[in-house]
Amino acid sequence: MYCSPGAARASGLDRESVPGRIFWKLANKEAERQRLRRAFRTTVEGGAAPPVTIDWTLDSGGAHALTWDHTLLSIEDAPPLVLCTGVRADRHPSWVTSASLGNADPMLSGIVEIASDGIISIDEDQRITLFNRGAESIFGYAQEEVLGRPLDMLIPPRNRDAHRAHVIDFATGAVQARRMAERQAILGLRRDGEEFPAEASISRIEVDGRLIFTVIIRDVTEAVRARESERFLSEASEVLASSLDFEQTLSNIAELTVRSLADFCAVDLLEESGEIRRLEVAYRTPRLEAAARLLERMKLDRRQRHLTSRVLQTGQSYLRSEVSDEHLLEVAQSTEHVEVLRGLEAKSYMVVPLRARGQLLGVLLMIASQESRAFTSEDVEIAEELGLRAGLAVDNARHYRQATRAVRARDETLGVVSHDLGNPLQAISIALEAIERRGGERPSSSMDRYILAIRQSADLMRRLIRDLLEVRRMEEGHLVLSRRPERFEGIIADSAAAIAPLALAKDVKIATHLPEGELPPVPMDADRILQVLSNLLGNAVKHSPSGSAVRIGVAVAAGELKVSVEDEGPGIPEAERPRIFDRFWRSETAPARGIGLGLAIAKGFVEGHGGRIWLESEVGSGSTFFFSLPLSPQGSRRERDPESTPLSPVLRSD
Repeated sequence: MYCSPGAARASGLDRESVPGRIFWKLANKEAERQRLRRAFRTTVEGGAAPPVTIDWTLDSGGAHALTWDHTLLSIEDAPPLVLCTGVRADRHPSWVTSASLGNADPMLSGIVEIASDGIISIDEDQRITLFNRGAESIFGYAQEEVLGRPLDMLIPPRNRDAHRAHVIDFATGAVQARRMAERQAILGLRRDGEEFPAEASISRIEVDGRLIFTVIIRDVTEAVRARESERFLSEASEVLASSLDFEQTLSNIAELTVRSLADFCAVDLLEESGEIRRLEVAYRTPRLEAAARLLERMKLDRRQRHLTSRVLQTGQSYLRSEVSDEHLLEVAQSTEHVEVLRGLEAKSYMVVPLRARGQLLGVLLMIASQESRAFTSEDVEIAEELGLRAGLAVDNARHYRQATRAVRARDETLGVVSHDLGNPLQAISIALEAIERRGGERPSSSMDRYILAIRQSADLMRRLIRDLLEVRRMEEGHLVLSRRPERFEGIIADSAAAIAPLALAKDVKIATHLPEGELPPVPMDADRILQVLSNLLGNAVKHSPSGSAVRIGVAVAAGELKVSVEDEGPGIPEAERPRIFDRFWRSETAPARGIGLGLAIAKGFVEGHGGRIWLESEVGSGSTFFFSLPLSPQGSRRERDPESTPLSPVLRSD
């Protein structure tokens, strides 16, 4: 602890007794000591501590109220230093007086001089009377250049009138000091004309009837830039995540760049063939539009040098802080190219890579025009971070586009196959009916088997076509359910009858367990729910060993009809269960049967009714599939017309 002469007078301390003492222990009461200590710690940690008013004990005896304020001074290569200002109700603070007038003792003068924060004092006429080294470093002026001159020289012209008025108001106000966190950041003006944001603390004292104002000022350019960068990148992530459309993603990248970083932006992407294509440009002001559009359409030889060639070759960011006409001639490939580049009025430019999963996808070109400040290394850091996020967004959009094209091609193929298979199937069915109607020429028993095999194959092909069309309707949201109250007993009987030949062939018994009494009517599309139960029952019989049983269970509870289909098959491994209802998915551990649509369609139909479907299984002990249906239209999780219900897509696209 060090005590200035002014502080000794204000606090009544004996300066000789101060060194080695702990500041907050000078307080009279334990609670006040803790308040001072908390304020001190908060200040050291960079926070804003409120003033602390305590009963101060004098070394000479007695006590009086004293308000202490704390300010953190930054000194290079030194531990934190806290400047404590004590104000008595019956006196003016005098610690600043000596420093402001240059008459402080050597130690206090040394502290003021070496502080990296700017310390500036002005008189009542707002002329500078003290300007320490920290202020010299912040503003770029030497002390002798500013002493005696108006404070206005350190304030941007548009803010000078308002700043003078603030100082006058502060001079006549009741508050004698304001700390850094009590007001918004102000703007300072460096010698080279650059404006910068700053935080400032100000205090006033009266010396020989004249007011002296002292400001401790801190350049917060980096802190403000960091906050703005964080906000920009956060917004960029949100915007880039808002769309998987490839073209929209490229547009978002370019628009984000010209909104916050550059006056012109171009997005160049590497194609799978190795060629480079300029896919998007954006510009901030209409003045650059003509040149921007010409550069977008211009055909360049990407094997020759151009603005982005270095980054495309090395994968490393590039910054050109100053752009001369000689440099434009070096990177231009033709006279027309030079004129277009001149039309962008480039003051500086930077190029950063677009990367995802370790691969170079392309580059982002950003140009600052003559009316903007030149790019710096800090701008490159922000642009690189944007490039990483944009690269991931481009990669996701590219994969989504490929998947969408694949799905579209598959759907087109399904449509063609379904249509083209329908005609020969119809011909086969007509021929079978003609053969079966031949009364006088009854075919042999072996011929009966052939006809039955043809009939079963034709039925199987019709079911496959139907399943493919159902999936397509679901995905397009064109599936319609016609729901009306139906008895579920009929659904069970029809599905069991349909699967009976397969169960007989495999020697699998089908058992049904129903609650006592009639089941309540269920609002449903009977054909679709019959298909659900038939699919589940058919799968259960196919996977059941000979001599086992498949059990159908029905229960009514909580406004739902719950149906279960239990088998004694091998069970489903835990790793496969999450995908069991995915379309076109088939187990690797089970024999290949079908194309993997039965359970996916069942899930779509059940959820379309507002119900749910799930399974329980244990390897070696069989599986049980469940589904539930609401007993009233109001029980559905979707508000629908119970008679005719168009469905939204209910199957996932992997």
